[in-house]
Amino acid sequence: MAAKENLGEIFIKIKADVADLEKEVKDLKTKLDKNAEKIGNSFSDSLKKAAIAGGAIIGFKKLLDFGLEAKNAARDAEEIRSKFNTVFSSLQSEANKLADNFAKNFGLAGTTARDLLGQTGNLLVGFGFTEQQALDLSNQVNELAQDLTSFTNYAGGAKGASDALTKALLGETEQAKGLGIVIRQNSKEFQAEVESLINTKGMTENQAKALAVLKEAYRQSGKAVGDYSRTKDSLANSERRLSELYKDLQEQIGNGLTPVF
Repeated sequence: MAAKENLGEIFIKIKADVADLEKEVKDLKTKLDKNAEKIGNSFSDSLKKAAIAGGAIIGFKKLLDFGLEAKNAARDAEEIRSKFNTVFSSLQSEANKLADNFAKNFGLAGTTARDLLGQTGNLLVGFGFTEQQALDLSNQVNELAQDLTSFTNYAGGAKGASDALTKALLGETEQAKGLGIVIRQNSKEFQAEVESLINTKGMTENQAKALAVLKEAYRQSGKAVGDYSRTKDSLANSERRLSELYKDLQEQIGNGLTPVF
């Protein structure tokens, strides 16, 4: 009996000790959970602060990058306008009015229009054309370039089309094939056209060839002429206009930032 009582007492003591141990473990777990929560909240707050700081840094960097792009756009625009006015120095007012109309008609930034017209005009003046002749021809070349870009979705864009047509006027007709224009300068018809222009317009042979090439380019591009006007609301042309609007915006902001830089 004594043995049984001793075993019972031992069992009761062990059970009590286990209960105390369970309570201590439970209390410890509760403390650990609370500490973990505090640590977690603190860590979460740190992450939030880091995210805000990181976002601010990224945002500032993007703003700075945009500012630099805008400054560069304004700088380039100034150079383009200066070159344009130099190419057409004897008729700046007329040339700038024509450039503004060209930009409006084809959804271009003013500097894009002047860049295209100025590049073509500069080559034509160097080829012996007067500034007035160069301006008129440059306008015709670049209007056709815009329509061909719209009609064929030319990979080189309007600038590439303009370069190809301008080179064709100067005798390098290979690139014009990419626009669907094949100039056979050795054909009887082409040579007859050149002779006619020399005799009736008093042009040099090179000038007559340039006009003959342009006339043939327009003839072969019959269905493309006027395509931009007909399809200006298409997705491709709308995206091109949006890009030009963004360029114009960058230049305006850049003009304001230039003194800061």
